[in-house]
Amino acid sequence: MAPGFIPPSLGPIPTYLIVWGLFLLIPPILILPRFLGKFRLPLWVSLIVFIILGWVLVNLATWLYFDYLHELAQSLPEGPEKDEAFKKWSADGASLTGAFYGGWIVSLFYYLSWLGIAWIVGKINFLKERLN
Repeated sequence: MAPGFIPPSLGPIPTYLIVWGLFLLIPPILILPRFLGKFRLPLWVSLIVFIILGWVLVNLATWLYFDYLHELAQSLPEGPEKDEAFKKWSADGASLTGAFYGGWIVSLFYYLSWLGIAWIVGKINFLKERLN
Protein backbone atom coordinates (compact mmCIF):
# COMPACT_ATOMS: atom_id res chain seq x y z
CA MET A 1 0.00 0.00 0.00
CA ALA A 2 1.31 3.46 -0.82
CA PRO A 3 2.25 5.54 2.21
CA GLY A 4 -0.33 8.20 2.90
CA PHE A 5 -3.10 6.47 0.92
CA ILE A 6 -5.24 6.30 4.05
CA PRO A 7 -3.78 7.42 7.38
CA PRO A 8 -3.29 4.57 9.89
CA SER A 9 -5.08 6.54 12.57
CA LEU A 10 -7.50 9.44 12.74
CA GLY A 11 -6.58 10.98 16.05
CA PRO A 12 -7.34 8.51 18.85
CA ILE A 13 -9.23 6.07 16.58
CA PRO A 14 -7.26 3.68 14.37
CA THR A 15 -8.57 3.68 10.79
CA TYR A 16 -8.78 -0.11 10.64
CA LEU A 17 -11.46 -0.03 13.36
CA ILE A 18 -13.55 2.33 11.23
CA VAL A 19 -13.22 -0.05 8.27
CA TRP A 20 -14.22 -3.03 10.45
CA GLY A 21 -17.21 -1.00 11.66
CA LEU A 22 -18.31 -0.46 8.07
CA PHE A 23 -17.86 -4.18 7.43
CA LEU A 24 -20.11 -4.98 10.38
CA LEU A 25 -22.85 -2.50 9.40
CA ILE A 26 -23.32 -3.30 5.72
CA PRO A 27 -25.12 -6.72 5.96
CA PRO A 28 -27.84 -5.55 8.35
CA ILE A 29 -28.39 -2.50 6.14
CA LEU A 30 -28.75 -4.74 3.07
CA ILE A 31 -30.78 -7.58 4.63
CA LEU A 32 -33.10 -6.30 7.38
CA PRO A 33 -35.17 -3.91 5.20
CA ARG A 34 -35.89 -6.83 2.86
CA PHE A 35 -37.38 -8.92 5.67
CA LEU A 36 -39.26 -5.98 7.14
CA GLY A 37 -40.94 -5.29 3.80
CA LYS A 38 -39.42 -1.89 3.01
CA PHE A 39 -36.80 -2.77 0.39
CA ARG A 40 -36.89 -5.43 -2.30
CA LEU A 41 -33.28 -5.91 -3.36
CA PRO A 42 -32.92 -9.63 -4.19
CA LEU A 43 -30.88 -11.53 -1.63
CA TRP A 44 -28.56 -13.02 -4.23
CA VAL A 45 -27.64 -9.51 -5.42
CA SER A 46 -26.94 -8.28 -1.90
CA LEU A 47 -24.92 -11.46 -1.24
CA ILE A 48 -22.68 -10.90 -4.26
CA VAL A 49 -22.32 -7.17 -3.50
CA PHE A 50 -21.36 -7.86 0.10
CA ILE A 51 -18.93 -10.67 -0.69
CA ILE A 52 -17.04 -8.39 -3.07
CA LEU A 53 -17.27 -5.32 -0.84
CA GLY A 54 -16.53 -7.39 2.27
CA TRP A 55 -13.40 -8.88 0.69
CA VAL A 56 -12.17 -5.36 -0.09
CA LEU A 57 -12.93 -4.16 3.45
CA VAL A 58 -11.27 -7.17 5.10
CA ASN A 59 -8.11 -6.62 3.06
CA LEU A 60 -8.15 -2.88 3.66
CA ALA A 61 -8.62 -3.34 7.41
CA THR A 62 -5.76 -5.84 7.55
CA TRP A 63 -3.42 -3.53 5.65
CA LEU A 64 -4.41 -0.58 7.81
CA TYR A 65 -3.88 -2.62 10.98
CA PHE A 66 -0.29 -3.34 10.01
CA ASP A 67 0.25 0.29 8.99
CA TYR A 68 -1.07 1.29 12.40
CA LEU A 69 1.28 -1.17 14.12
CA HIS A 70 4.20 0.25 12.14
CA GLU A 71 3.26 3.81 13.09
CA LEU A 72 2.85 2.75 16.73
CA ALA A 73 6.20 0.93 16.78
CA GLN A 74 7.96 3.98 15.37
CA SER A 75 6.38 6.36 17.85
CA LEU A 76 7.15 4.34 21.01
CA PRO A 77 10.31 5.01 23.01
CA GLU A 78 12.97 2.28 23.17
CA GLY A 79 11.91 -0.58 25.40
CA PRO A 80 10.01 -3.86 25.49
CA GLU A 81 6.77 -2.29 24.19
CA LYS A 82 8.54 -1.06 21.07
CA ASP A 83 10.13 -4.49 20.50
CA GLU A 84 6.75 -6.19 20.90
CA ALA A 85 5.08 -3.78 18.47
CA PHE A 86 7.85 -4.35 15.90
CA LYS A 87 7.47 -8.14 16.31
CA LYS A 88 3.71 -7.90 15.68
CA TRP A 89 4.28 -5.65 12.68
CA SER A 90 6.99 -7.83 11.14
CA ALA A 91 4.91 -11.04 11.49
CA ASP A 92 2.36 -9.93 8.91
CA GLY A 93 2.71 -12.58 6.20
CA ALA A 94 0.06 -15.04 7.31
CA SER A 95 -2.51 -12.40 8.20
CA LEU A 96 -2.19 -10.59 4.89
CA THR A 97 -2.28 -13.82 2.93
CA GLY A 98 -5.25 -15.08 4.92
CA ALA A 99 -7.14 -11.84 4.32
CA PHE A 100 -6.34 -11.95 0.61
CA TYR A 101 -7.44 -15.53 0.04
CA GLY A 102 -10.03 -15.93 2.80
CA GLY A 103 -11.59 -12.49 3.11
CA TRP A 104 -14.50 -13.55 0.93
CA ILE A 105 -15.18 -16.52 3.23
CA VAL A 106 -15.34 -14.22 6.26
CA SER A 107 -17.75 -12.01 4.33
CA LEU A 108 -19.89 -14.96 3.28
CA PHE A 109 -20.26 -16.39 6.80
CA TYR A 110 -20.97 -12.97 8.30
CA TYR A 111 -23.64 -12.32 5.65
CA LEU A 112 -25.21 -15.74 6.24
CA SER A 113 -25.34 -15.15 10.00
CA TRP A 114 -27.26 -11.91 9.42
CA LEU A 115 -29.48 -13.69 6.95
CA GLY A 116 -30.42 -16.16 9.70
CA ILE A 117 -31.12 -13.33 12.14
CA ALA A 118 -33.25 -11.53 9.56
CA TRP A 119 -35.21 -14.71 8.80
CA ILE A 120 -36.02 -15.11 12.51
CA VAL A 121 -37.07 -11.44 12.76
CA GLY A 122 -39.27 -11.86 9.68
CA LYS A 123 -40.96 -14.95 11.14
CA ILE A 124 -41.60 -13.16 14.44
CA ASN A 125 -43.16 -10.21 12.61
CA PHE A 126 -45.31 -12.60 10.55
CA LEU A 127 -46.53 -14.34 13.71
CA LYS A 128 -47.30 -10.99 15.39
CA GLU A 129 -49.38 -9.90 12.40
CA ARG A 130 -51.20 -13.21 12.33
CA LEU A 131 -52.11 -13.02 16.02
CA ASN A 132 -53.51 -9.51 15.71
